[in-house]
Amino acid sequence: MTHPQRGVTEPSRENLAGSTAYERFAETIITITNHEPKASLVRMAVGTVEIDHNRTVRIEKSRNGRGTGCRLAYDFDSESLTMKELGLIIKRKEGK
Repeated sequence: MTHPQRGVTEPSRENLAGSTAYERFAETIITITNHEPKASLVRMAVGTVEIDHNRTVRIEKSRNGRGTGCRLAYDFDSESLTMKELGLIIKRKEGK
């Protein structure tokens, strides 16, 4: 576990504190971003829906599986201190 370098607003695998060893030797790198509730197009088990979420989990690296670059929408409940996975965030098509 590590954190981004000082002054970084959007964490990614290129700006981890420590050195490039984390990027080179880690099997999986995941970043969790806290933000105000925002609407995203999310693929859920029942279809694709535009839904509000307040956390975004990005799979920066997945060595032994697919998913690198995927973003997942989560909702954090401050009363129970739990996160609920809402689904995979889908990029909007141009012109829509």
